Amino acid sequence: MSQGTVSQALNGSPLVTEGTRNIVLRKAAECGFERNSHARNLKIKKTGTIGILFSKHFPGMTGTPMLAHLYESLQRELVKYDYDIMIIYVERGRKL
Repeated sequence: MSQGTVSQALNGSPLVTEGTRNIVLRKAAECGFERNSHARNLKIKKTGTIGILFSKHFPGMTGTPMLAHLYESLQRELVKYDYDIMIIYVERGRKL
């Protein structure tokens, strides 16, 4: 079976028959295959990461309960779509 067929089967492509998909998934499980989102992101040239910028002097999430709740809610929702959050602290006036 070709690498392309295996890839399509693992990614749920409708171009692969149910029988072929079942064979690929069974063999993948037997071999201990686990998806690697970082490797996939390199291939599709997307990071799957959303950055949140804060001032370097921001007191942090623990000092702002509402913001902490918002962050946790956002993170729970983004996980459903295979996204990550990266918090970045920048100096005031610094250009990105």
